[in-house]
Amino acid sequence: MEMQSAGSSALAERQAFYRRIGSSHLAPLWEVLGALVPRAPTSPIAPAHWRYADIRDYVMEAGTLITAKEAERRVLVLENQHAPLRFLRRDEPAGFHHVVADIGIAPVRRHDR
Repeated sequence: MEMQSAGSSALAERQAFYRRIGSSHLAPLWEVLGALVPRAPTSPIAPAHWRYADIRDYVMEAGTLITAKEAERRVLVLENQHAPLRFLRRDEPAGFHHVVADIGIAPVRRHDR
């Protein structure tokens, strides 16, 4: 019984602390870390894989079909066949293959993904 009382006291103390820090827009990471960083991937989408040797010719062809002046970024999207257009969602991982040629034509931009 004494052990349960000590546990209840510690829990109450923590909850009071969480309320106090909440007013400063703080939260205890240890309370949610397990959900944020799972031990194994939890995506409902099957993984996809591209071999550079298999797509290189397409990347190079893209560089000849579209000029750097026509498109700010000449990029082929590595689009998972199990989830087309999913790369447009900001909360999903995405893969891109840039055509690197005509350096200095496209304006510089910051990648925030």
